[in-house]
Amino acid sequence: MHHIIYIPGLGDTYDTFRIRALKTWKWYGVSAEHVAMNWASESDLQPKLQAVESAIARAVADGKTVSLVGESGGAAIALLVAQSNPQLHKVVTICGVANANIHIGPSFEARAKALPKAVAKLRTDSIKSAVHNYFAAFDEVISPKHSQTPKANHHRLWTAGHFITIFLCLTVLAPLVVRTATK
Repeated sequence: MHHIIYIPGLGDTYDTFRIRALKTWKWYGVSAEHVAMNWASESDLQPKLQAVESAIARAVADGKTVSLVGESGGAAIALLVAQSNPQLHKVVTICGVANANIHIGPSFEARAKALPKAVAKLRTDSIKSAVHNYFAAFDEVISPKHSQTPKANHHRLWTAGHFITIFLCLTVLAPLVVRTATK
């Protein structure tokens, strides 16, 4: 069975919705696990990386094929983990911080001190897994050019808005995201 580990972006208060939406992904033939990032309360990068690595290790020990899906700021964590983990099948980002050239402004840095640390360590050329970036045609939070990892497969969604695109990818467009992560 394929297991998808979902790494959320900022907005820890939306985790209840994310978890509920991910439960429906079983309809598409996968198990999905939400790994909380606790962006607001945890400023260190290492616990976030360890939480994802632990989830990967559990899934691999259970004989599952693992893909990561990183949303918004969670995309940087997914890509960072993928740099050193060859066990991953694919990495999919949704409206993600997926390019090391992005500038993290002071308001976002204040809300998530680990995010600029993750971006500073991105070396996406060392990722062995296939990477797919989904991004909105218009995103008021992360511009499409910063949602595209160099040498990745880029998928523009004809949507407008950061939050609505993430919502759609968790719900209506979930079959597309799951298919991309598993094929």
